[in-house]
Amino acid sequence: MILPKFPLKIQIEICNFCNAGCTTCPVPSMKRKREIMNFNLFSKIILELKERDFDGEIYPFISGESLLVKNFVDYLRLIKNELPKAKTILYTNASKLDEELSKQIIQQKLLHELVVSFDGGTKESYEIIRKNLSFKSVKHNLHTFFKVRDDHSTHKEHILHKEKERTKVTIRMTMTKENAHTKNDLKREFQGCDEFIFQRMHNWGGQIDRSLNITKGLGKGLGIFSKKSNFCWAMHDKIYILTNGDVSICCLDYEAKELVGNVEKSSIAEVWAGSKFNHKRECLHKRIFSELPLCNDCDIIKQNIVVQQFVKLKPLIELKFPKAAKSAEKVYKLLFMS
Repeated sequence: MILPKFPLKIQIEICNFCNAGCTTCPVPSMKRKREIMNFNLFSKIILELKERDFDGEIYPFISGESLLVKNFVDYLRLIKNELPKAKTILYTNASKLDEELSKQIIQQKLLHELVVSFDGGTKESYEIIRKNLSFKSVKHNLHTFFKVRDDHSTHKEHILHKEKERTKVTIRMTMTKENAHTKNDLKREFQGCDEFIFQRMHNWGGQIDRSLNITKGLGKGLGIFSKKSNFCWAMHDKIYILTNGDVSICCLDYEAKELVGNVEKSSIAEVWAGSKFNHKRECLHKRIFSELPLCNDCDIIKQNIVVQQFVKLKPLIELKFPKAAKSAEKVYKLLFMS
């Protein structure tokens, strides 16, 4: 089993509620208690990472929209101040990314990468999927972020290192029958974007009906087979900490059914190397899906032979060859997400 002594990536659920009602996401119907992670618990997590001189990736979100938390910038500042070597990556719907927040993020260098979920290149396609959100408003927010970022990058102190200093912006679109034809519209609209990812819709571990939203042809080819042929990397390089400190095996476990510990009661290191977590990993390796109900119904791990071998090697590449990790991620996206 390829497993680092400590997770390379930390995903922390700052809140588990969202202002959108996306058709591609089960979170709107989530029965788990809606809450914000206590700042003291968040501080405990960050200080443990500080003790380890953590230099991996931190994702301050899981199920919810973190920008709904009024003092979310305080969470980001703590990461920056205590973990200067870490890379902070935020996924957001950008509906609350106003000009003032954009300035704070950029001027204080609080994010290395901003990943915006933008499911549609037109108002019609976007709003039929991202219910409760306004295409016009979110588009404005994102253009404002680009402007603030670019204006800041032209200052004297940044002019020689413009590309290195500025926050990378990635736009992700989940492909459905309503929006697949708008890919080029999205690219034309946001030409200041650093990267676009067009991802196949998945079924959230069997928790939503994927077939209702896929475009003809999108579900074929890479990834869709009738039986499990491999495992994913979710339990092998990343840990998923929920609002109350519970640790799940996967970010798709929005109802917190696959728990392996709690970082309020134990350390991250203890949970990571604990018997519960290792048992789940062993079941995944041996394909004992009767003890992994979330994985059993998940279509993400039904991948073709090329992808499955790469997924098995991905944690080893990141651990042994950190300089090649970025290239490995690009290869994965090319094989699996395109």
